[in-house]
Amino acid sequence: MAAPRSASSSTRARWPWAATPARSSRGTPPDAVAAHTVLSTRTESEGYDLTLRAKDRDGQPTTGTVTLKGANAPYFRYHRVPEDGLTLHLPRDTYSAMMFKDVRGAHGPYSKGLALLGDPEVELTDPTTVTFDAFEARQVRALTPRPSMPTNTRVEYWRSFTTAQPEPGTYGDWIDRTKMIDATYDSVWAQPSPERVKVGGIDFTTRWRAPQTPLHVSHGTHDLDVLMQRGAKPLPVGSANLDAVSAGTGSAAEYTQLSARGKAAVVRRSATVTPLAQTQAAQAAGVRLLLVVNDAVGRLHTCYGDSEYLSPGPLAVASVTRSDGEALIADIAASPGDRTRLRTTAHPVPSYLYDLVSHHTTAIPPDLTHRADARNLARVDVTFGHGASTPASETRVDLPRYLLGGAWNFLTQPVQRGQRTDWVSTSGDIRWQQRVDVGEVTTETSEAVTYPFAGTHQFTDRR
Repeated sequence: MAAPRSASSSTRARWPWAATPARSSRGTPPDAVAAHTVLSTRTESEGYDLTLRAKDRDGQPTTGTVTLKGANAPYFRYHRVPEDGLTLHLPRDTYSAMMFKDVRGAHGPYSKGLALLGDPEVELTDPTTVTFDAFEARQVRALTPRPSMPTNTRVEYWRSFTTAQPEPGTYGDWIDRTKMIDATYDSVWAQPSPERVKVGGIDFTTRWRAPQTPLHVSHGTHDLDVLMQRGAKPLPVGSANLDAVSAGTGSAAEYTQLSARGKAAVVRRSATVTPLAQTQAAQAAGVRLLLVVNDAVGRLHTCYGDSEYLSPGPLAVASVTRSDGEALIADIAASPGDRTRLRTTAHPVPSYLYDLVSHHTTAIPPDLTHRADARNLARVDVTFGHGASTPASETRVDLPRYLLGGAWNFLTQPVQRGQRTDWVSTSGDIRWQQRVDVGEVTTETSEAVTYPFAGTHQFTDRR
């Protein structure tokens, strides 16, 4: 009950059946106090129940952590949502209720994706339920003109209740949630918002760095979800057909009855056989490509270099997701001679690379495919001129309009001396800076630039 002010009082209650003054049989005077009733009231703002529920990509109840912010609240809060849901009693307001959640990815039950779920604008004027529904989520992906594979991805959700286009460094009621995901994730997903926001603005950003696909492996018409491992020796550039054999967990003893020379060996990741032992056993057997089937959710991404992790190992090694890998092992077992033909295409040094940014403002739409093409790409011809024996690494930083400095960005990656063609997103709202580290000697960072339209640009590192 709402009241204008707090109060506490004693109420004089008369007997309801006493129509006329009279003395009771016990002699109680008619005007005497018969009872004391204490009433206590307090002021409370108008409020309603907000129920939060989460579902996975199969539509089953799941858990998660929601970031909740009201337009009139000074701070955002985190709430853990259990499988049976969570109900909060909150003041009437406009809320943002969003959740980042690991979900099943795009390559079967053991793949891993990241999803942004929820509703950017919840008008709490009645009891309301918000469902963080991965079953309704759509894949956020970038289609590039030439084959590429994202090696780094950043997902960002920005929300303000007072402005749609803030100036850099304008703090206040905005929420900025950022997720950096590595190559163990194969996909990004987002739940479309019910309608455009009416209060303030949002910006749902996805940032990809996608070089030319380093290794493509197919089995018949099926493309395997493979990932080159750190420290492994790459396959030489070009395409090849390789017979595949299954070698258990990859121990030396499991190669004794196999003819594996010049072939692809498929092994399961094992807690008892180390990556170094798997590499040494495969090398001794003459294996050309080692495919390691992950035993957990997501892509395997570990080191298959030398024992000191300082120099490349002697063998090309790539991981395969558990779903693809187990299906491949089953096919090998069912094929004549326990062999299956694989087709490989390798590009150990990328000749091109895509740096892409996708912004969705006012709403998270149902179609979340970013189509990169000649209409929205600028070509940057890059020349790396460092010495052949001098290590160098490079990255490109994007500068979002709502931040003073660069966004959370990707670490520099090794580059080879020579030329590379980069394709970057064009927009007046996207500013770029390129950074090159040459050994432990120097760092070169370009000025912040925008590419408002498609065209050709130059960047040369002559150090």
